[in-house]
Parts: sequence; structure tokens; C-alpha cells
Amino acid sequence: DICCALAKRTLHVPHFNRKTNKERTMKIAATYANGEIFQHFGHTQQFTVYEVEDGKIIASKIIGSNGAGHGALAGLLSQGGIDVLICGGIGGGAQMALAQSGIKLYGGVSGVADEAVNALVTGNLVFNPDVIVSIMTMNMAGKLIHAVIKAAVTAIAEIIDGNVYFTHR
Repeated sequence: DICCALAKRTLHVPHFNRKTNKERTMKIAATYANGEIFQHFGHTQQFTVYEVEDGKIIASKIIGSNGAGHGALAGLLSQGGIDVLICGGIGGGAQMALAQSGIKLYGGVSGVADEAVNALVTGNLVFNPDVIVSIMTMNMAGKLIHAVIKAAVTAIAEIIDGNVYFTHR
């Protein structure tokens, strides 16, 4: 798991109303599938949206992504008034779109969505600030695997053809 190899942090950023200096209602979205944090932001079909006031979850609902993908999802969340996103993996482009929309990102999270949101609200969410699902990284890994398999097949073919001899010492 790429997330586990990178440093994780715990952080809580309360949302304050500047006029009253009291915590205001905050909307938190979590990528969602079967009660869990969905691990690929750009492919998520659903979000669970939570409303938090005075450090307590006061409401939640599941919304669909309406087939939107990657950068368009940031627009969907922004239109819904979302302040914070909790997700698993997320690409650099989607991260930029969220930042431009003013949505705070907590990536590299896994597990039960309700528990993750509760952890954020209580200041105990473990997340990875450096999480990026990069197509380039996936392509490089795919090329490496392909090269290893090709080398193994070539070596086996050489052995079968009798072009490789083993000696015992």
C-alpha cells in the first residue's frame, strides 16, 4: 500500500465564523463505497456528506457523483458547499482542482467513512498529506513489471531451446 510507505499525520482544523468567533457548520465529504472510504477519488460513484456543528456531526447523506470524474468532481463538491474532503488516493490534477475550489484535502485515509469523519472532528484523523495517485507512477510500475516478465520469459525460452547450460561446482 503506497499510503503506508509515506509519512502520515494527524491534524484538525476547526472552521470558525470570523464575525462571531464561534465554530460554524462545516461540510465534510468522504469518498464512499459500502461504508468505507473509496480509494480512488476520480472513480468514486458516491460521497457521504456530513454536516458538523460545534464539533458534532448533526446530519449526513449519501450523494452520487452523477458520472463526473476527476476534475469535475471538485466542481460538484464546491457547488455542494463542501469545506473538506476525506479520501484514499487522489491525483495531482484533482488535488489542484480541490485547492482552487477552497476544499481542504485529507488524503491517504482508509477504513470506515463514519469513523474517519469522527476522527477528523475530534482531531485524531490519520492521513497522508503527500498522497498522490499518479498515472505516471502507475505506468512506470507497469513498465517495470512488463520488463521483468519479458526477461523471465526470455530466460525460460533460452533454457528450453538448450542455449543455456548449468554447471555444478
